[in-house]
Amino acid sequence: MRVLRILTRTNLGGPARQMRALAPEFARLGVSQTIVVGSLAPGETALPLPAVEGSESVPVAELVRGFSPRSDRAALRALVRIAKECSPDVVHAHTAKAGALAVRLGHLTNLPVVHTYHGHVLRDYFSWPISRAFALVEKRLNRRRAAITCVSRSCGEELQALGVLDPEAWTVVEPAVLVRASGTRECLRERLGIGDQRAIAWCGRFENVKDPELFVHTALRLQAAGARLHAFGTGSRLAHCQDVADRLGASIVWHGADERFPEWIHAFDAFVSTSRREGYPVAAIEAHLAGVPVVAPRVPGFVDLEEDACGDGVRLVTREVDALACAALEAVPPTSGAMQAANARHAPARIAAAYVSLYERVATNPRRA
Repeated sequence: MRVLRILTRTNLGGPARQMRALAPEFARLGVSQTIVVGSLAPGETALPLPAVEGSESVPVAELVRGFSPRSDRAALRALVRIAKECSPDVVHAHTAKAGALAVRLGHLTNLPVVHTYHGHVLRDYFSWPISRAFALVEKRLNRRRAAITCVSRSCGEELQALGVLDPEAWTVVEPAVLVRASGTRECLRERLGIGDQRAIAWCGRFENVKDPELFVHTALRLQAAGARLHAFGTGSRLAHCQDVADRLGASIVWHGADERFPEWIHAFDAFVSTSRREGYPVAAIEAHLAGVPVVAPRVPGFVDLEEDACGDGVRLVTREVDALACAALEAVPPTSGAMQAANARHAPARIAAAYVSLYERVATNPRRA
């Protein structure tokens, strides 16, 4: 099986982290991958993909986020050339821009296209007219995709409610997540300078959809209770949030974009999110797998985590300061049984096997698989 995989960019977000976890498993199952990766946006941090036998990363600088007709045409020409060179059985695209180009590539090369929704930007990102226009475009693209997967049930149901997906047109394939600790909890806490105080982690992009201003006010509330919040991530609103924190007197440890977050999370007493929505939050899954309790608003993505964990180690509350802070102070770690179930659910071997089964169906029957 030969797969041409397209990622708009390999930053520290969920899609690239899943590809890192899946690459060795795909190799074990005999899948050869050519992974096309686009350019990072200014200020983003790259997450290198692992060097695995049978897997090759090919950079295409013209593959960029946002609307850029000239770059998009150049990226499509590069994709056609790469497809001719590697002769894939299936094209698998991740994120919106890669997905749009993949459909065009499939039309030009007669290759079946699989698309994965890791989330969507049709709510809480743009004005209603723009979001509606994007939804109509996605609906048209989905008619030409051989198979569609969503990382969570709530993600697929939202897209269905928006008219983007038909009820029987998608399946759920959860994120592949692999967490390894590089030392004991005590050692990690010492390296992070945490000490004996209750330490709470927040991880995400400093963008509006993550509501980072709410995070700063939650940090101030936690500080008043003797806890300290550590922030992992970067983004366009980072400097603004740091200014707000300084003005309010909120003592926050700013770690920036750190690819070792899945290791550092073992040092913390809780993980808190302030997001308006998620696809299926990989950072929160990593925390749960590490035995760290998760506190978050009751929003898409997190509701799936709570349901999958049966509430064990996951507490969802209203999206406001007092509720989030109180829950983070009282959060109880998941039981060993909940962690084992989560490990099985997000095991890279299981997720890779699910995708390979999908690829085989698509390759033999490129209609809707």
